Amino acid sequence: MIQRIQTLYFLSIAILTGICMFLPIGRLHIGGIQIGVCYNLYVTLTDGTKDFTLWGLFALLTIAELCSLFSVFLYKHRMLQVRITTFGAVVLLGYYVLLAILANNIASHYEAIFKISWSASLPAVSLILSYLAFRATMKDELLIRSLNRLR
Repeated sequence: MIQRIQTLYFLSIAILTGICMFLPIGRLHIGGIQIGVCYNLYVTLTDGTKDFTLWGLFALLTIAELCSLFSVFLYKHRMLQVRITTFGAVVLLGYYVLLAILANNIASHYEAIFKISWSASLPAVSLILSYLAFRATMKDELLIRSLNRLR
Protein backbone atom coordinates (compact mmCIF):
# COMPACT_ATOMS: atom_id res chain seq x y z
CA MET A 1 0.00 0.00 0.00
CA ILE A 2 2.07 2.88 -1.33
CA GLN A 3 -0.17 5.62 0.15
CA ARG A 4 1.26 5.14 3.62
CA ILE A 5 4.50 6.94 4.46
CA GLN A 6 5.93 3.93 6.29
CA THR A 7 5.79 1.96 3.05
CA LEU A 8 8.17 4.49 1.53
CA TYR A 9 10.37 4.18 4.61
CA PHE A 10 10.41 0.38 4.28
CA LEU A 11 11.28 0.56 0.59
CA SER A 12 14.06 3.08 1.33
CA ILE A 13 15.46 0.75 3.99
CA ALA A 14 15.49 -2.12 1.50
CA ILE A 15 17.21 -0.01 -1.16
CA LEU A 16 19.87 1.34 1.22
CA THR A 17 20.71 -2.04 2.71
CA GLY A 18 20.82 -3.54 -0.77
CA ILE A 19 23.26 -0.87 -1.90
CA CYS A 20 25.39 -1.36 1.21
CA MET A 21 25.64 -5.10 0.58
CA PHE A 22 27.77 -4.64 -2.51
CA LEU A 23 29.81 -1.52 -1.78
CA PRO A 24 33.13 -1.60 0.11
CA ILE A 25 32.71 -0.89 3.82
CA GLY A 26 36.35 -0.19 4.58
CA ARG A 27 39.95 -0.24 3.47
CA LEU A 28 43.13 -1.59 5.02
CA HIS A 29 46.19 0.68 5.08
CA ILE A 30 49.76 0.15 6.21
CA GLY A 31 51.79 3.33 6.32
CA GLY A 32 49.45 5.17 3.98
CA ILE A 33 49.51 2.38 1.37
CA GLN A 34 46.27 0.53 0.72
CA ILE A 35 46.66 -3.24 1.06
CA GLY A 36 43.04 -4.34 0.83
CA VAL A 37 39.37 -3.50 0.48
CA CYS A 38 36.72 -4.89 2.83
CA TYR A 39 33.30 -5.77 1.51
CA ASN A 40 30.38 -7.21 3.47
CA LEU A 41 31.24 -10.69 2.26
CA TYR A 42 35.04 -10.83 2.07
CA VAL A 43 38.31 -8.90 2.09
CA THR A 44 40.08 -8.40 -1.24
CA LEU A 45 43.81 -7.83 -1.01
CA THR A 46 45.72 -5.75 -3.57
CA ASP A 47 47.17 -8.88 -5.19
CA GLY A 48 43.63 -10.01 -6.03
CA THR A 49 43.21 -12.75 -3.44
CA LYS A 50 40.05 -12.94 -1.38
CA ASP A 51 40.63 -13.59 2.27
CA PHE A 52 38.85 -13.37 5.62
CA THR A 53 35.22 -14.28 4.91
CA LEU A 54 32.76 -11.80 6.43
CA TRP A 55 29.51 -13.61 5.65
CA GLY A 56 27.95 -12.55 8.98
CA LEU A 57 27.76 -8.92 7.90
CA PHE A 58 26.15 -9.90 4.61
CA ALA A 59 23.66 -12.16 6.41
CA LEU A 60 22.61 -9.40 8.83
CA LEU A 61 22.03 -6.95 5.98
CA THR A 62 20.04 -9.59 4.11
CA ILE A 63 17.84 -10.20 7.16
CA ALA A 64 17.28 -6.46 7.62
CA GLU A 65 16.36 -6.08 3.96
CA LEU A 66 13.95 -9.02 4.04
CA CYS A 67 12.31 -7.64 7.19
CA SER A 68 11.69 -4.30 5.53
CA LEU A 69 10.37 -5.88 2.33
CA PHE A 70 8.15 -8.23 4.30
CA SER A 71 6.79 -5.30 6.32
CA VAL A 72 5.57 -3.58 3.17
CA PHE A 73 2.97 -6.30 2.66
CA LEU A 74 1.78 -6.38 6.28
CA TYR A 75 -0.24 -3.17 6.10
CA LYS A 76 -3.33 -4.94 7.46
CA HIS A 77 -1.43 -6.35 10.45
CA ARG A 78 0.05 -3.25 11.99
CA MET A 79 1.24 -4.75 15.29
CA LEU A 80 3.08 -7.53 13.45
CA GLN A 81 4.55 -4.84 11.23
CA VAL A 82 5.77 -3.01 14.35
CA ARG A 83 7.41 -6.18 15.71
CA ILE A 84 9.16 -6.95 12.44
CA THR A 85 10.33 -3.33 12.18
CA THR A 86 11.75 -3.54 15.70
CA PHE A 87 13.48 -6.81 14.88
CA GLY A 88 14.99 -5.27 11.75
CA ALA A 89 16.30 -2.33 13.80
CA VAL A 90 17.90 -4.71 16.30
CA VAL A 91 19.51 -6.58 13.41
CA LEU A 92 20.94 -3.31 12.08
CA LEU A 93 22.37 -2.52 15.52
CA GLY A 94 23.87 -6.01 15.56
CA TYR A 95 25.44 -5.24 12.19
CA TYR A 96 27.42 -2.38 13.72
CA VAL A 97 28.50 -4.47 16.71
CA LEU A 98 29.72 -7.22 14.39
CA LEU A 99 31.37 -4.67 12.09
CA ALA A 100 33.34 -3.23 15.02
CA ILE A 101 34.46 -6.69 16.14
CA LEU A 102 35.44 -7.83 12.64
CA ALA A 103 37.20 -4.56 11.80
CA ASN A 104 39.30 -4.96 14.93
CA ASN A 105 40.09 -8.60 14.08
CA ILE A 106 40.97 -7.82 10.46
CA ALA A 107 43.17 -4.87 11.42
CA SER A 108 45.05 -6.93 14.00
CA HIS A 109 45.38 -9.90 11.62
CA TYR A 110 47.00 -7.81 8.88
CA GLU A 111 48.67 -5.41 11.33
CA ALA A 112 47.06 -2.57 9.43
CA ILE A 113 44.72 0.35 10.02
CA PHE A 114 41.07 -0.18 9.14
CA LYS A 115 39.59 2.96 7.56
CA ILE A 116 35.84 2.85 7.34
CA SER A 117 34.11 3.85 4.10
CA TRP A 118 31.08 6.09 3.61
CA SER A 119 28.93 3.14 2.61
CA ALA A 120 29.11 1.76 6.15
CA SER A 121 26.84 4.66 7.17
CA LEU A 122 23.96 3.42 5.01
CA PRO A 123 22.69 0.97 7.66
CA ALA A 124 22.65 3.88 10.15
CA VAL A 125 20.40 5.81 7.79
CA SER A 126 18.29 2.66 7.50
CA LEU A 127 18.11 2.52 11.27
CA ILE A 128 16.76 6.08 11.39
CA LEU A 129 14.24 5.25 8.68
CA SER A 130 13.24 2.17 10.65
CA TYR A 131 12.49 4.37 13.66
CA LEU A 132 10.40 6.69 11.49
CA ALA A 133 8.48 3.72 10.06
CA PHE A 134 7.89 2.44 13.59
CA ARG A 135 6.46 5.80 14.65
CA ALA A 136 4.22 6.06 11.58
CA THR A 137 2.90 2.52 12.03
CA MET A 138 2.17 3.12 15.72
CA LYS A 139 0.40 6.36 14.80
CA ASP A 140 -1.84 4.44 12.39
CA GLU A 141 -2.53 1.77 15.00
CA LEU A 142 -3.49 4.35 17.64
CA LEU A 143 -5.76 6.08 15.13
CA ILE A 144 -7.54 2.80 14.31
CA ARG A 145 -7.94 2.00 18.01
CA SER A 146 -9.41 5.42 18.73
CA LEU A 147 -11.88 5.00 15.87
CA ASN A 148 -12.92 1.60 17.22
CA ARG A 149 -13.64 3.19 20.62
CA LEU A 150 -16.03 5.68 19.06
CA ARG A 151 -18.21 3.02 17.44
